[in-house]
Amino acid sequence: MRISVEEIGDEGLELQEPLSRAWLDAALAGDRPQLFTAAGPAKLSARLEKFQGGVLLRAESSPRVSTACRRCLRPVELTVPMAFSLSLVPRASVSKRLSDGGGERSPTPDAKARGSFDPNDVDQETFDGRAIELDPLIREQLLLALPMDALCREDCKGLCPSCGQDLNEKACGCKGESADPRWAKLRSLKLSN
Repeated sequence: MRISVEEIGDEGLELQEPLSRAWLDAALAGDRPQLFTAAGPAKLSARLEKFQGGVLLRAESSPRVSTACRRCLRPVELTVPMAFSLSLVPRASVSKRLSDGGGERSPTPDAKARGSFDPNDVDQETFDGRAIELDPLIREQLLLALPMDALCREDCKGLCPSCGQDLNEKACGCKGESADPRWAKLRSLKLSN
């Protein structure tokens, strides 16, 4: 999705954009193994408003994703609530501010290589000044909204570490023995407090 700044009027610009299942899968996959997959299409609601040479983007969506339960590996489907606001500023104004010293400190020769962190710039992204490419911004916010892991249910018992039996279905006959005999010597260790 590419939005020209000229399309954004004085009253702003409202968008209702579909996010296809294929687009979501591609956004979730990236360049790493895919832990989450899209469970279906989603809809993005966004509003863009011009301000002081930049653009304010407010957007929300609630895509459904599938992943494996962290305990028993069963498929889990969940909704990922995603709401964000970003200030989009032209790259030229950021470059000018950096070359001017950014205010309080004068820049060192390697300031651009090291970068800087200004708490006021946390929710700030740059664009070329003429058009805004929304796809990478939405992808980044989607990845940030994903949970660290998922459970099929809160009381999931998981898999037996010895035999792999799903303990939600039935108990296994293992007696808690170590599956790997190389660890057997550790049982004889006595620790004192």
